[in-house]
Amino acid sequence: MAATTTLRQQFIMAKQLIDERRLDEARQLLMTINHPKAQEWIRRIDLVTMRANAANANVASVSRPRRVAQPQYTIEANKKQNSATAAVWAIVGTMLSMGAVAAMVLIAIDATTGL
Repeated sequence: MAATTTLRQQFIMAKQLIDERRLDEARQLLMTINHPKAQEWIRRIDLVTMRANAANANVASVSRPRRVAQPQYTIEANKKQNSATAAVWAIVGTMLSMGAVAAMVLIAIDATTGL
């Protein structure tokens, strides 16, 4: 800054830079000003910059989908999976029907004993 630049002019220039979102340049200018208000403006710029960096980091992490390897399906693998699924359901069905029979037997025994 030229020696003839007044404190008021320096603040006006810093405000113009801030309004133009040229925060790094505004911060550099404010660093040359020995005034408590300049220090306050620097803290505000730092706060805005930190928030913007944090927001950008969050957006970057959200906007990048992770690549997950997709299983390769073939007709043979699909047939094996279907037959295994059918077998599991057959077992589950058998177990459920056996459970129902056992429950009916217990109900019948309970009814005859009166307990």
